[in-house]
Formats: sequence, structure tokens, C-alpha cells
Amino acid sequence: MLPFKIRNTGPQALRLLDWNTPFEPGWFAPFVTLLRDGRPVTDRGAGMKRGEPAAPDDVAIRAMRTRPGRWPATPWSST
Repeated sequence: MLPFKIRNTGPQALRLLDWNTPFEPGWFAPFVTLLRDGRPVTDRGAGMKRGEPAAPDDVAIRAMRTRPGRWPATPWSST
């Protein structure tokens, strides 16, 4: 796991959309590369099916606070 932190250095709380960040669980995050015959495959499937963002899609970071996270940085293969 690769630890990381996002720090809000501002005077107000922030709400960030977690889409396409390491805070987003599952296959929606862009940290997965699909390959076919050793070449990258453009996959927009899951992301294209999304509706409008909702409150649960937000990450809250209070003023002058840090939000830690962890991202699985190990290589993955389906073969």
C-alpha cells in the first residue's frame, strides 16, 4: 500500500469529489490500466454509466487538516 495525504491549508472546509482519486473505491478510479495483447485499451464503460455526483461521493477535509489515504500500488494481472 502506498500512503498519501491531502492537506487543506485554507481557512474553510473543502468538499472534494472522490471520483478519479485514490479515495474512490473499485474500478472507477483511473489507476487501472487495461491491456489487450500488451497494448492499452481505452475503457470508458463504468465512468460513462455514472449519474450526477451525490453527497456520498464527496471527501470532506476540514480547514487546516490532513486527510490520509492508502492506494494499492502492487502490480495486478488477470493472467
